[in-house]
Amino acid sequence: MTGRLTAFMGGVTMGSRGHPGKVRAVFPLAASLVIGVVSATFLCGCGGDEAAASPRFDGKDVEAWTDELGSEDETLRRRAIEQLGAGGSAAAAVLRKIIVIGSGDTRDTLRWLRAGEMAESALARIGAPAVPAIVDALGDDNSWARIHAAGAVSRMHPAPVEAVERLARNLSHEDSTVRTVSARALGEIGTAAAPAAPALVTTLRDEDRHAREAAATALGGIGAPAADVAHDALVEAFADGVEDVRAAAVQALAKVGPRSSALSALLELLGSDDLASMYVPDTIGAMGAEAAPAVPRLIAALGHKDWDRRSSTAVVLGKLGPRAAAAADSLLGLLDDRIMMVREAAAEALGLIGAAREDVRKRLRVLAAEDEEKRVRTAAKDALERLGD
Repeated sequence: MTGRLTAFMGGVTMGSRGHPGKVRAVFPLAASLVIGVVSATFLCGCGGDEAAASPRFDGKDVEAWTDELGSEDETLRRRAIEQLGAGGSAAAAVLRKIIVIGSGDTRDTLRWLRAGEMAESALARIGAPAVPAIVDALGDDNSWARIHAAGAVSRMHPAPVEAVERLARNLSHEDSTVRTVSARALGEIGTAAAPAAPALVTTLRDEDRHAREAAATALGGIGAPAADVAHDALVEAFADGVEDVRAAAVQALAKVGPRSSALSALLELLGSDDLASMYVPDTIGAMGAEAAPAVPRLIAALGHKDWDRRSSTAVVLGKLGPRAAAAADSLLGLLDDRIMMVREAAAEALGLIGAAREDVRKRLRVLAAEDEEKRVRTAAKDALERLGD
């Protein structure tokens, strides 16, 4: 592949070996990898005998299937996905060629964007018979082959554990998009991707913000098996310079399993207006009994200006049960909140913490009989039952 040009759509500099290069934005795989791919010479840039040996499926060669997958006609694209998705390993061999994208004529850029994304879908539909081709593509010299192969892994349910080793290697790839989508794919694989946890922890310090965010999310996808390796690194990521990375780290910690050593850092975020702070109550709640020292700060958070924060904090206090008895007065006040979800959460929490005072029971009775929302009335009735009323 020759030449070097900048694709007009996504600010991606295409290198001489088909690398996407510098990525300015990375979007979720499900929404498509519209990062400015340029079209043209597929087949690894090969010509002559190698092109002639191109695989075929259902009487059509790679170019014909690329035309259909990259068509502007949605009906044609969907039909091609259905045909290829039912084609087993023979179709996977064709798709393996299609996901290799090189530099060339920008006139076909949109065709290649669609074809690459549709090929991911088709490979995922094929399932297990496509895994060898996907794993092979994860080691391709062409970065786009690795990107689309990782995308296919993310779309598969269950995601193939056979891809873990190569995805982990790709976390150190020179291309930031490869690193990002590889991390996402590992998160989709889940607990079976635990051997990749150390590499994901390293990626938490990646120079690219999207790669760091994806690594945090992936560690959350792995969950408890990553705890020993990832816990402290995720807490350190609370100080990341990018808000989305901080938020991903807080959410991931809830899934990995927060320890008491994380409580002070979580409480520091709780009182801020940081995006990450909205996920702090759930993460503290995941600590169980070890979260008891946080009750005073959680009570303060019940007065937050955002209703979802008030609601989630009430839920967490309810999970703490009698340990959160000191929150009764503040929860009682939330029974008059204008937001239905807040009133519901407060009523449930009052029942769970065992606030059996008569003034609480009286207010819950009124709520159970008169609130305009059925969910709130039900929550109040359930709380009264727990309180023995």
